[in-house]
This record gives sequence, structure tokens and C-alpha cells, in this order.
Amino acid sequence: MSIKSVALFLISILIPLAVQSDEPVTETPRVLKREVVAHMNRYMTLANQADVKRIAEDIYQAPILMKGFDTTDHDVALSKEEFQEQFTAHFNNLKDNLGWDHFEVKDYDVTLSGSNIAFVKMHFVWVKADGSLIGPKDRVACYVLIKKENGWRTTAVMGSN
Repeated sequence: MSIKSVALFLISILIPLAVQSDEPVTETPRVLKREVVAHMNRYMTLANQADVKRIAEDIYQAPILMKGFDTTDHDVALSKEEFQEQFTAHFNNLKDNLGWDHFEVKDYDVTLSGSNIAFVKMHFVWVKADGSLIGPKDRVACYVLIKKENGWRTTAVMGSN
């Protein structure tokens, strides 16, 4: 075997080893924002189905800081079960007292803080079955998301008036 052949053989082995790393590859902000928007779209799909159980399991992670609309009061749901109870009450109020049928999202403003925290400002409306709006036509809710081992999870939600 010639020296040139041995050198090429060694280079073909050493270069891939040199490129490998135990450090995770940092995703680009564009990819992270797409992941966050996909998380929020999944949330809205589940919310429009009023699937509180899936929302509690797939979207949120306790403890969860919450502030409702039209109030300055806030609360913390310490467990998934407590969150489900509070969110069920919220959906029941929307349906039974306000005639809610679904949410329509107008836009998400996503701000990343590194590769594992995202702040989302969601512009949306509450809609009745007849298409009329409940409350303001420009409703805003803000979310704090943390990227966990099982994906993005919402840890805070604040409604604004």
C-alpha cells in the first residue's frame, strides 16, 4: 500500500470523527419559530375541539401562571388536574354564557429568547356559531413557552383586554 493510499484512508476516517460532537446542534431561529407556531396551531385545533384533556397533556405543563381576560387577577395551576379543572370552567363559561363556537387566530408574534424559550403574542377572536364576534375584534393573549425534552410546552398564559 502506498503512502498516498494510507493518507487518504486515514483522512477519510479522521474527518468524520473530527466533525462529530456530543454537543446538540443549535437550531436556527427560523426553525424554532416554525416549531413554536406549529405548537400554537395544535393548541388552537385542540381548543376549537374543547379537548381540555389533550391540551393539558400536549400543550401546557404545570405549574402554569394564568391571568384571565378583563381582570388583573392571576393564578397558578400547580398540577395538570388543577389546570384541566380551571380550563374546563373557562370553556364552559364561553359556551354556556357567551355562545362561543370557536377561536379564529389572526396572527402570532413570536419572540425567541435563546433556543428554548419563546414568547408568543396571539391575535385572535372568539366567534359564535352564527359568525358574530364575542367581545373585541382584536383580542390578544400572551404565552410563555419552554422547549422541554417532549417538545414545546406552555408555562404561562395571560389574556389582555
